[in-house]
Amino acid sequence: KNMYTRWTSLSSTRRGGSVPRHFGLFSCVSCTREATPTFLPTLFMRSPHISGNLPTMWFQSNCSSTKQPSQRYYSSCATTGGADTTLTEEDEALAQKQYHKQRATVFNRSAKQLQRDRAAHLPDAHEYEYLRKEVAYRLTDRLFDISERKFANVLELGAQGNHILGHLQEVDGIETIHQVFGSELQLKKAESDWADRSIAGTLLRQVADEESFSFPPHSFDLVVSNLSLHWVNDLPGTLQRIKQALKPDGVLLASVFGTETLWELRNAFYVGEQERDGGISNHVSPFLGVSDVGDLLTQAAFALPTIDHDTIVVNYSDAFALMRDLRGMGEGNAQINRRQYVPRDTMLATAVAYQALYGEKTTTPTPTTTATTTATTTTTTHQPSAASEEAISCIPATFQIIYMIGWSPHPSQQQ
Repeated sequence: KNMYTRWTSLSSTRRGGSVPRHFGLFSCVSCTREATPTFLPTLFMRSPHISGNLPTMWFQSNCSSTKQPSQRYYSSCATTGGADTTLTEEDEALAQKQYHKQRATVFNRSAKQLQRDRAAHLPDAHEYEYLRKEVAYRLTDRLFDISERKFANVLELGAQGNHILGHLQEVDGIETIHQVFGSELQLKKAESDWADRSIAGTLLRQVADEESFSFPPHSFDLVVSNLSLHWVNDLPGTLQRIKQALKPDGVLLASVFGTETLWELRNAFYVGEQERDGGISNHVSPFLGVSDVGDLLTQAAFALPTIDHDTIVVNYSDAFALMRDLRGMGEGNAQINRRQYVPRDTMLATAVAYQALYGEKTTTPTPTTTATTTATTTTTTHQPSAASEEAISCIPATFQIIYMIGWSPHPSQQQ
């Protein structure tokens, strides 16, 4: 209770002015694995909502618990009414610049690029695209709800694969599609996969990082991003650049993983590491919450923000099959302070804990991927090629998908 109270206090007092809650946490929490209480795995496995945020943000062993002088100064001047608020405009601008410059780095972008390049080299890479393909369909389906609009120039940010490109062929009025991704190998693979297909309009591909891309202002009518922005360190800055690249009354349409994603795997690692190593470390990335996405869109000055979410549950034969598919998707752990080596005993203990806590029996009469869809939940069984009529043991993995829609401001929009 005391730890949760302190975490709640940190999330509300360390926001540092305009920085969202989930960014402020990373720079102010510090804890060592030796100081880890033994009751934490039991506490976190009870609630996917708590496990989605608290553990991964609490145990940031490489983060500092104090702000830099410029950060403290700017934060106090921006958020309090103390006597030191009499700053010149130049000093305040400099302090703000230094504050954003020193914002904590959560993800290792170089490691993420290597993971994506490795995934592009896999001979069976297309077999790991089932989740991204399904989310791309649901994401672009929202375009058809926007009636009487023509999107002549489209930017796909984080274009891993041709899933978005394929669905955009069904949208009338598109003249140019600009694909941007940080992995050159992934773009080349997408180009070779599309070589024997025609495309309406012009297709351009560019190697650029999602954190540092640059386009002239008012270049695009539509910006689409599918399961890519959750690896961005400076997400507020990226959303600002997207808004600048959009024409007035342009649309941002994006999907990211939410806080409940892989909460079963996270809890299984807590139990396995606590049993074998006497402590816990980060294995699942911190993800955005629904309220965080709304705050970020509002902060970036998007008009008429719309956020909704789906939950997709995929069944795997065991924890190792799940982790193999995550590597094949290019979605491996890329946190700065991730544990570099996990002993084999710990991995086996994690797999056993996963099966014991969340394992279930299911019958798979066909070897193909099947899906049953309800209003907000999809259950998918992803099995190897061998079919079986008998009940087999499997484990569920939850993927929460958050969809966001934001508009570039325009006088004709509803106020």
